[in-house]
Amino acid sequence: MEIRQPNHQDLEAVKRLWSSCFEKEEEPFFQWFFSNRYRAENALGAFDDDRLLSALHIAPYTVRLRGSDMSAGYLMGVGTFAKYRQRGCMTALLTAALSEMRRRGEWVSILLPRLPSIYLRHGWEICYYTFRYSLSPRSLAAGSGVDGWRPVQSGATDIAQLDSIYCQYMQSYHGYVRRNPGNWQDLVTENYSEGGQIYLLELSEMPAGYVMFAAAGDRLFVKEMAYTSGQAKNLILEFIGRQANGCAGVDWHLPIGDPSYLEFADERSGITLYPFTSGRIVDVMQALSQYKAPTDLQGSVAIGITDTMAPWNQGVFSLAMEGSSLKVTQGAAPDVEMTIGNFSQLFFGGVDAAALVSNGRVTVNNPAGFFLLQQLFPRQNNVIFENF
Repeated sequence: MEIRQPNHQDLEAVKRLWSSCFEKEEEPFFQWFFSNRYRAENALGAFDDDRLLSALHIAPYTVRLRGSDMSAGYLMGVGTFAKYRQRGCMTALLTAALSEMRRRGEWVSILLPRLPSIYLRHGWEICYYTFRYSLSPRSLAAGSGVDGWRPVQSGATDIAQLDSIYCQYMQSYHGYVRRNPGNWQDLVTENYSEGGQIYLLELSEMPAGYVMFAAAGDRLFVKEMAYTSGQAKNLILEFIGRQANGCAGVDWHLPIGDPSYLEFADERSGITLYPFTSGRIVDVMQALSQYKAPTDLQGSVAIGITDTMAPWNQGVFSLAMEGSSLKVTQGAAPDVEMTIGNFSQLFFGGVDAAALVSNGRVTVNNPAGFFLLQQLFPRQNNVIFENF
């Protein structure tokens, strides 16, 4: 088996693989992706005598983690032709992807799994949970409507207004993508290519909120919303209620830290906790070197990490607070021990150390070291909207 980037002659095979595993060639996302987003340099394939067996794609992003804007590789389109499955293609590809992301300076990785359990054994653990809303339109007060709503265009002015809302909304969150104009252009054009709509809310001539949505069958799917105030949030919910008139239901995701559930006291089955996006540290030493540690901590902790796919992560990492900086070295006896997946959950802030211990995911050899671990990596309100 050979792992390499697909070349121009491999493109049709890459498309056939995508069509066999995900969207069909005639579907809008397939057309949009291969016309706008696909880059051979961001793909890896497993080949046998130049016959494509399996492939994945690594989309470059910047993610806000632990006080730093960190380069990240977003894995997508991980698939294998049915007749070549159970041959180790995925393990080989994911191992190669870790090396490639490390070469590119992408110290963490994220992916949106259809089946999270497939990736758990490779070190990608769930780091983002959401509240999934699935409600009747009757739950959303349509209101009387207000002026200030208008469709979004793909020009620089509207994208700048969307970004200003997004950045203000994200001030309360962690783990989100730091979007550049190209990221926004992709989101807008992809949404419209699938028949979706994007509306911007302006209050007192200032951008106050936006919502992206699309109808599918008899349901309305809200892809993303963000707002700058409680007033704007309520107006968005009313706007969704009006757009959903005649639909059987409305579905959307919001971060756990978003208090919109307070608006739906009677919905005891329509709001559920949902495992959303997985994360993994690509290079522990490099990721820790960018971590902005709290300045009031003292002490040290030695963390033993097991990583069978990335040998550079295998070992003991000693974290010591020196003044206002975090010094990281390798070696020493471990105060705590865990897998790379569980340390990724801590670093991303998806869970805290106490939760991992209570589930038997962390071995504690030194309570003092464990106490510092809890202080260094508190749980965060993670959010990510990206799904490609």
